[in-house]
Amino acid sequence: MNNFILGSRLKLILLYLANASTVVTIQQIADEVGVSRRTVLRDLQEVEKWLENNGYNLQRKSGQGVMLVSDESDRKRLIRLLDNKVPEVINIPKDRQKMLLVELLQMKEPVKLYYFSSKFGVSISTLSNDLVKVEEWLKKYKLSIARKAGIGVYVCGDEKNFRRAMISLLYENLSEEELMMIIKNTVSGIQAKENTSQINVRNRLLNLIDKSSIEKIEYIINNVEKTLPYKLVESARIGLMVHLALAIQRIKNKEKINIDPTTLEQLTKATEYSAAKKIAKAVSKNFNIDIPEGEIGYITMHLNGARIYDKTTRDLDPSKNKEVFDIANEMICIAEKEFNVDFTERETLVYDLVCHLDPAIRRLQMNMDIRNPLLKKLQQLFPEAYKISERAADVLRKRTQVEIPDSEIGFLAMHFGAAIEKNKLGTKRNVRIIVACPSGIGSSRFLSARLVKEFNDLEIVNVVSTSEISTEYIKNNDVDYVVSTIPIQNCAVRNICVNPLLMDEDKLLIKQIIYGFEKKEKERKETTLSATQIKDNILEAANYSKFFTDILKNNYYLIDDKSTDYKKIVSEISALMSEDKSLRVNLEEKLVNKEDVVVNSTCIIYNCYTKEVDESSLILCRLNKQMIKKYFGASLEFLLILILPENIKTTHKNIIREFNSYMSTDKLIVKNLNTDNTHDLSKRFNMLISTLYLDKLDEWRNEMREPIRALAINN
Repeated sequence: MNNFILGSRLKLILLYLANASTVVTIQQIADEVGVSRRTVLRDLQEVEKWLENNGYNLQRKSGQGVMLVSDESDRKRLIRLLDNKVPEVINIPKDRQKMLLVELLQMKEPVKLYYFSSKFGVSISTLSNDLVKVEEWLKKYKLSIARKAGIGVYVCGDEKNFRRAMISLLYENLSEEELMMIIKNTVSGIQAKENTSQINVRNRLLNLIDKSSIEKIEYIINNVEKTLPYKLVESARIGLMVHLALAIQRIKNKEKINIDPTTLEQLTKATEYSAAKKIAKAVSKNFNIDIPEGEIGYITMHLNGARIYDKTTRDLDPSKNKEVFDIANEMICIAEKEFNVDFTERETLVYDLVCHLDPAIRRLQMNMDIRNPLLKKLQQLFPEAYKISERAADVLRKRTQVEIPDSEIGFLAMHFGAAIEKNKLGTKRNVRIIVACPSGIGSSRFLSARLVKEFNDLEIVNVVSTSEISTEYIKNNDVDYVVSTIPIQNCAVRNICVNPLLMDEDKLLIKQIIYGFEKKEKERKETTLSATQIKDNILEAANYSKFFTDILKNNYYLIDDKSTDYKKIVSEISALMSEDKSLRVNLEEKLVNKEDVVVNSTCIIYNCYTKEVDESSLILCRLNKQMIKKYFGASLEFLLILILPENIKTTHKNIIREFNSYMSTDKLIVKNLNTDNTHDLSKRFNMLISTLYLDKLDEWRNEMREPIRALAINN
């Protein structure tokens, strides 16, 4: 048996053929491997030669594709022969470097470059270039790469810095929202469109922590928190859970962390130390590991920098927090004097700054990392607030004798930016909302100011931490909506999740939900339209009507919560759509490509444009969560596919976007469609679509009535 060395791409093609029991097209192979059809055709010559040398036969079917001529036992033998050592071909350098970092940070022994070259399917030269970038990143955490000829490479440095690097790697690549979803055992809140490489990177990053321990850790923290005189902010709770999950993993690997004896002695005097000991004792018991004194010290540091205050009672005592109050007041005085601003709600600004600074100063003094994922956007979009905050940071630097990182200046900019926005406001609000973020200060304060600036009929009832929101609280305060920076589970009213900087897409989302589907704010809209505009509106209405008529006529439902093979699902979908074999093959190719996929919090939406159809169609699938997670990266069960004519891609762009937005933001849709009966599913979905269309018609009538009347009078 001639078993010459195979390249990584040839192994991937062979494995794909070994797992396929029917004919596969060249395009399907190209999509799976991530190369062009021409490359696959060229590679197939080598694949065919290898198969012949190993006792297999590749059959080519003209106009259809290729298939491996073998029974199931032969295919299993081939998979064993390949030994499942198929490299993860990561063509995006940044993604490959992240995965390389994860591998290196977890390695206990030197590893040869050939190992990584084979694992990632790249050359030694490419890998060497990646290592240069990786080493630059590691230097920020006082870590370095050691190279030993004939032995390999490894990372060296203190355990404390290893953990700092690992935690930073997690936070740089996973948002607070994603981490919270992972902790809650779901990634359904991930909004970003991700390719396979990004999903692989995210899954690899999660190997840094002991994911299986999360549920127990949360239970331990919740129990100990009941003994504290204050609540933990949500972001700090997540930070502590991630810290403990990583610590458990490292302790199991015999990696010990040390802490400066003087620092440890100071921490033992902190009020949080006893709570940290309780957490350590519970972790030790639940995971059968010994928790050294140094670990207890780090737990104390997390608790010490993670307080939350009751904003309704103003429970901060100026006499007990005099130094922090003095810093906040000095910051405001400098801002007012040097930047010629007069803060109308000075008391609120002082209080918010103190709430933020009190734990922030402790974190800075304990050398704990402060992360701010919004920093770059804050610097770009709010330069005035950032300049004020740079001067405010000078005050903090002089008072505390510690360096203030840009990330902390960014948080200060949120507070000063919110106060500047409030200076420009003053009208009465009538839609009652709560604004929430993990901490209840900082990003939510900034967001609330942006909201009332953009929407002149919003009344901010309160700005709170997400952990403070309860059904009773919402009911007692007569709240209409909760606007938050992270999703809130089981919220008693509609929860609208937005970026803290309130980007354009966030404003659109709020308009859709609070003011109706794409409803314009009447007070901001002129009531005169030209004849051309009226004609355009009527044409738009006609396009909407055609689109809704099509999907009411052509809607299909697939319930299959058993299958874990996406390609099998694709075949089922194409069979639902048409009996025409040619059309089905083309549809399947389009559906496998997954070119225009958006992952939302309630469902996955796939817009599939093709020349093969003249009318729009909709397929609503209720599928196996694990299968969807594998192929789309989110633990959801609803996959909504729109099959759309290629020629409406431009003319119906807004229609498709609005329809997608409605389907992805309305949680009632999922509730209404949660049935195992396809007849009920069809009935409920048609009712939803009809309601949506009627609402849209009412909106057009209201918008057009006065302008048309005015035009008639003028003519």
